Amino acid sequence: MTVDWLDKRRDKYVQNSDVNFMERLKKLMQDKKVTGYRLAKDLNISNSTLRNWLSGRAGAPRDSTMERLANYFGISRAWLKYGDEQYAPTIRADAMRIAEQIEQYLIQYPSQKNKIEAIIDVMTTSEAHPFKKKNIIKKEKLKK
Repeated sequence: MTVDWLDKRRDKYVQNSDVNFMERLKKLMQDKKVTGYRLAKDLNISNSTLRNWLSGRAGAPRDSTMERLANYFGISRAWLKYGDEQYAPTIRADAMRIAEQIEQYLIQYPSQKNKIEAIIDVMTTSEAHPFKKKNIIKKEKLKK
């Protein structure tokens, strides 16, 4: 009888874990603006497998696939699998993921380094920031 009780608790935990995985994956896709087609193509998984995960018809993927998903989104596998807030995605993690992507790009295309640096310079100047730009325009109008 004890074994049946443990099995039921385990099954309930696994089902809840799978549902939470489904919700976390949907949220990541929305936040990162990644379509199901793009995710399936980039990770080399079938569209039907992804749809099954997102609809809850299939449980959470194997650990190896979970690791690929976590790396793709630049998050920890623990957060994706279990929802542990300690490992929740952060802005710093996003910045590190972007930096790694830029590094990989520059390894493939070293001649593009000046262009990447110019893009970063534009992004970090006051003219590139929309709120600061409005303030500059307001100040110029006041001077006239």
